[in-house]
Parts: sequence; structure tokens; C-alpha cells
Amino acid sequence: MIYENVIVERYALALFINMKRLSQVDEVSSEINYFFAQIQVNKSVEKLLLNKSAPKKAKMVFCNTLLGKIKISGLLRRFIVLLIEKKRLYLLKKIITALEKIIDKENNIQTLKLILAKQQDDGSLDKVKNELTKYFNSMSVKFNINYDNEILGGIIIKKDSLMLDLSFRSRIKEIKFLTNRRKFKINELGIT
Repeated sequence: MIYENVIVERYALALFINMKRLSQVDEVSSEINYFFAQIQVNKSVEKLLLNKSAPKKAKMVFCNTLLGKIKISGLLRRFIVLLIEKKRLYLLKKIITALEKIIDKENNIQTLKLILAKQQDDGSLDKVKNELTKYFNSMSVKFNINYDNEILGGIIIKKDSLMLDLSFRSRIKEIKFLTNRRKFKINELGIT
């Protein structure tokens, strides 16, 4: 797994360096996402192309057919062919994610992951976004919003490996812990 992550990072960085060298960062970035979306349209094609053990020739035929239908740059075409030849096309989604992180870092964009219990009205969500954007005043902020009803309410904010848990679930656990601790101290003193 760690080895695979290193491979993904290297492919993403190599692609980014070439995108930047050719001044095609925005173009290739949108093309690679569109290409991946086209793969996902047909589940049988997706299963074939993203399968580690599928034959290279079959992948090449399907990719050439797909690439013939959509217009992409020569750089991306060569990159896709390279992934097929090296039997690494199954890593495409991870490479895209790593590439997006590299582009965001280059453009000084900070990504924050927000986890909410349920869908919020636009006004409430905009207030949270505005306050967080003010906090990161020197850089642009991009939000990745997910929903998890198990947090009961509140919000969890993640930035890279840091997390601020302001959910009701964590507050309830904290109260429960403190209550149990207090009971333990009272029992320890022999007070009933």
C-alpha cells in the first residue's frame, strides 16, 4: 500500500511537471477528469480498464476507442498509454486525486473537509464557509462537504492530518467520560 502511494505520487508529479512545462495545467486537469468520468459511464468498460489483470491489448483497444471519441491533448494521450503499458491504469483515480492536491498546493489553495450531520440550508453553510475562509485569509479555501448522520449534529473540520471535532457525538462521549470519572472518584473515597 505504501509502495503504491509512492507510485501514485510519482506519476502525479511527473504529469504535473509536464503539464506546467507545456502551460496546459487547467486543460489537462479537466481532460483527465472528463476521461475518467467517461470510463465510469459504462460499468463493463470501467471493470475492464481498471482491472489489474486485464490484458494490455484489450485495454489499449478500449482506450483508443474512447480516446477517439473525445478530444484530449497529446500529453494526456501519452500518459494514458504509459499507464496501460506499465499496467498501472487501475491507479488512475488515485493519480487524479494526487494531481489535484499538487495543483491546489501550487495555487496556494487549502482544502478543508467539512463533515455535517445533515444537509444545511445555503445561508447556514455559507456562514460557516465565510468564517473559515476569514481564518485562512492568506490563501484560497476549497471545501469538500460530506454528511454523516452518526455525528448527530455540529461539525467536524479536517485539514490534512488535523481534525477539529465539534460534533454532538464527541460532546456526548466527553460528558459520559467525565461522568464516569467523577463516579469513580466518589467510589474511591468511599462516599455513597
